[in-house]
Formats: sequence, C-alpha cells, structure tokens
Amino acid sequence: MMLRALIEQALNPVTLAKIPQIVSVVQENIDTNLSVEEFVALGGFGVQVDRSKVEMLMVPGEFNGDGRSGISYWLPNEVQIQNLMARHFGIGVTRGPIVNPGDINIAIRDSTKNPRAVNALVRRLQAIGYPVTVDEPWTEPLATTRILAQGGYEESAQIVQTNLGLGEVLVDSTGSFRYDVTIQLGRDWQPPRTP
Repeated sequence: MMLRALIEQALNPVTLAKIPQIVSVVQENIDTNLSVEEFVALGGFGVQVDRSKVEMLMVPGEFNGDGRSGISYWLPNEVQIQNLMARHFGIGVTRGPIVNPGDINIAIRDSTKNPRAVNALVRRLQAIGYPVTVDEPWTEPLATTRILAQGGYEESAQIVQTNLGLGEVLVDSTGSFRYDVTIQLGRDWQPPRTP
C-alpha cells in the first residue's frame, strides 16, 4: 500500500516538499530495511512510472490465525504461487482466467460513504451472478472506481469492469486478499434513480 501511495502522490508538489517528514514518519512506524536514500529513490521512481503499468502482486496464501491471540504468520499457497509465477513471469504452466461470474468472488470497499450506492452495486453484481461481500470501507475518497485483480487475474477484473461499464482495472494486492476481485467504489458509480 505504501508503494501504491508513493506512485499516486509522487507528482504532487506538496508531497515532494514533505519527503523528509514522510521518510521520518515511515522510519518510526514501518519496520523496513530500506535506507533513506532507497526510500527517496522509490519516490523518484514513482514520478517516472505510468500508474496504469504498475502491477503489485502479493505472495498468495492466508494467515494462520487472526492475530488477536498471539503471532499470526502468512502461510504461502504453493499452487497459487506457481500459477502467479507462470502468469506474470513466464515460469511454469498457468490456468486460464476465471470467466464464469459465479466463480469470481468480489469484495466491495466503499469510498463514497453512500450506503445506497453500495446496496445498488451489490444488487447489480448479484443479478449478474457474482458472489459479493461488502468489506470494510476504503478510507481514501475515490473519484474513479478501482477494480483490483487481487490474485493477478487481470482478465477476470476486466470482465467485471465490462459488466459494470465503469472503473479502472489494476493488478494490485491492496484489496481484500481472500477475494479474486476487490472493487474500491468511487463516485463514478451512480445508483439507479428510484421513481
């Protein structure tokens, strides 16, 4: 999430002026082995990168616990890792995209604070046949809905985008990791008007 935020904010002159303060906050709150120079270099890299070409992948797996009672570890899923490696790095054999709506699990994270919009989106997706869960809200207000290919299946996210007729598709692991696609609902989604 930090890298995605860096890429999205890198061109903002206000952000560039605050890099020393940002680095200080990051060092105090994130356990990382990045030096200050490396962190600033990442910011510089973000300025040069076309956001739509950035793909952020997470090692597939799940937590071994909820983290509330003791330490929780991320347990990698070997089969899903092999599939991810094949799809994105050309190593091994991959399965095709998920195309059947009933097989694409969707999480919705609302940034609009409009329950009516969320409910209308849930109804629309369920009418198409998607299993849908409303997850915790997305705290950053979004103008454009983001459709995240959480597991790296961009084709599946594009099918959802086509069915909705809006939003931008990103291969990104900042969504709800237990779902195939996460929709971060933006203001571009307008619920149908009721008479």
